[in-house]
Amino acid sequence: LLVISFLFLATQAQAQYATCTGVRFYAPIFANVDSTIGVQFGQNTTVGGVTQDLLMDIYEPQGDTASRRPVIVLAFGGSFTEGTRKQLSELCINYARYGYVAATIDYRIIDDIFQVLDTAALASVVAGAASDMKAAIRFFREDAATSNVYKVNPDFIAAGGISSGAIAALNTAYVDSVGTLPAFVKTALDQNGGFDGNSSANTQYSFQPQAVISFSGALNDVMVMDADDPPLYMVHDDQDDIVPFGSKTIPVSFLYTVFLEGSQSMYTRLQALGVKSSLVVIPNSPAHVSYFGDPNSQFRDSVFNASVRFIANEYCGQTVSVKDKLPPQSITVYPNPAEGNVYVGLGEIKGPLSIEVIDPMGRVRKANLEREVDEWEIEENWFSPGLNLVRITGPGIASPVTKKIIHQ
Repeated sequence: LLVISFLFLATQAQAQYATCTGVRFYAPIFANVDSTIGVQFGQNTTVGGVTQDLLMDIYEPQGDTASRRPVIVLAFGGSFTEGTRKQLSELCINYARYGYVAATIDYRIIDDIFQVLDTAALASVVAGAASDMKAAIRFFREDAATSNVYKVNPDFIAAGGISSGAIAALNTAYVDSVGTLPAFVKTALDQNGGFDGNSSANTQYSFQPQAVISFSGALNDVMVMDADDPPLYMVHDDQDDIVPFGSKTIPVSFLYTVFLEGSQSMYTRLQALGVKSSLVVIPNSPAHVSYFGDPNSQFRDSVFNASVRFIANEYCGQTVSVKDKLPPQSITVYPNPAEGNVYVGLGEIKGPLSIEVIDPMGRVRKANLEREVDEWEIEENWFSPGLNLVRITGPGIASPVTKKIIHQ
């Protein structure tokens, strides 16, 4: 009886660990999500001199029995002058449906209308936002080491955000050495507790994320990025008029400017360093965060799905085959975005099948598959840069399946 009891408990413990078997992290397997609103993770003083309690809203997959789950911490956008954490509740809910714990956080924004926003002042605001993000990450690591209320895996926390929130996350992850920083940035860091930040007292816990998600973010200088830095997933409109896609000096106010290096510059730097990175480019778009700002954007789903797959691959490791994670009776096209050949995972669906690839110019390539395979490889020369459509038809499919894929 003792042996049987031990084996039962061991099996239960293993089942409670959020493993990478099955389709978890790659498919929205949870229909519902639980939320805990207004959890305090820190406190600090705003630009206007007001003491602000820093709160987060936490979203978890409902009915989940896993006791160690990866976390995604997100910060809203708003040019450091506006916005609230509620803006990212839908995004967090979507991540939680895939099996993650997701949190949308407060960070301090400019609350003094008389603040003279010169380069030094903006640097201090950014450093303060990064300090707040660091406190949010430490909150989860402290929780895992103590009360374990949120059942997270402290070994994998991803940080991310949109626009100014992405800038906060990027500064959290990559600004970790004073060597290449200009004097005004060093001063801004000193004003905000140095590299550890001063938005919470639990600095014995690491704030370092294991992956970063940047939706239209930038850094002041990509040379702060090092070979041992975490992998980065990026999305950017190629003609962004707010946060530059490449490197550009932009106005901060009527009198002052700031130099920013966006996704293209960060991608080039990380590729040279050998750090894993992925860049999704929204072509011919002068808008800022068009893919989320427009609810009808053709890129909306692809951008999100690509971010999920990037984080899942980092958490699960590259040795795990994507096709092993496909749910039965499903068709999935991957990787998305793609740079080379593209694969169609057929699950349990068998041939004969027909496939069409429609590129952004409307050109169509078509082929037939007669034999039974689990995976169908499409050569990269079938695709053109931008949004392509892959359409699969066959007697084993009730209706044609059409997938959007971004090819770079």
